[in-house]
Amino acid sequence: MNNQVLQVAGIDKFFSTGLIRKIRTQALKGISFSLNKGKCLAVVGESGSGKSTLGRIILGMEKPSAGNIFFKGKNIFNSRNSKSCRKAIQMIPQDATASLNPTMKVRELLLEPFMITKQLNGNSNKLLEESLEIGKLTSDLLSRFPHELSGGQRQRIAIARTLCLKPSLIIADEPAASLDRSIQAHVLTILKDKVEKESKLLILITHDLRSVRLMAHQIAVMYYGCIVEYGSAEKILNHPCHPYTIALISSVPGLRPRSERIRLKGEPPSPINPPTGCTLHPRCPVAVKSCEKNTQTLQKIENDHWVRCSLSN
Repeated sequence: MNNQVLQVAGIDKFFSTGLIRKIRTQALKGISFSLNKGKCLAVVGESGSGKSTLGRIILGMEKPSAGNIFFKGKNIFNSRNSKSCRKAIQMIPQDATASLNPTMKVRELLLEPFMITKQLNGNSNKLLEESLEIGKLTSDLLSRFPHELSGGQRQRIAIARTLCLKPSLIIADEPAASLDRSIQAHVLTILKDKVEKESKLLILITHDLRSVRLMAHQIAVMYYGCIVEYGSAEKILNHPCHPYTIALISSVPGLRPRSERIRLKGEPPSPINPPTGCTLHPRCPVAVKSCEKNTQTLQKIENDHWVRCSLSN
């Protein structure tokens, strides 16, 4: 573990809702993984599985209810480390349009991160050139406002604003979800090159398994706040073992696993009324009686492959 740059250890997250009668729900349950430089971890799962909450916690926007996160050996929630860790960990927003001030031109938008971090020192032209290069943008865009740009251009500006600060860890939450397929590939290629050529760490939060095949070295499959399968992208995409993972992959044409296809029943359970035992058992067509009672733990089934399912052990 010492050679890992990012270590996420036992993260739990609870939320309280309700004005009169407080209801406590658990969004994340015992999340643990590690990531080294030059690697991309894809965090996949349905909406509501806890992917974005995990991203906000790693970014430092929220504190966990339990557990710790270490970045380059430093606890990011320790007040002495928060400033340096916050600068080294940056996020690419899902909605570029909402993240860009509509009253600012592209020139101002690209210089804003340097102003906030006090890096402007009469070198604005050089910094603009570097930012344009990062986002694969042309200089004729500098005098335009966000509404005068295409969706792909706005997303690349958001990426450039993040990457220009040279973070060590990039968290990308559905960075190309709203874009056409051809533009998605362009945006993801920018991130892929940054990871591989500059040895960055990338956490890609997505439901698009095609992007995962292009980008990821490792995959964490989340369901109902838990990691249900974790390991190398090659093993999980080609030989998924958890019924939920098989259902996700087999629903995408061209990514169907060799094992038998599984179709889930119904919808994810309510966070207010979690099921007993394995949280997937009400939807799982291969569940047995013991799944209703026994809570499963993440078990290693082979090198670089862990599964939270008794039927896969």
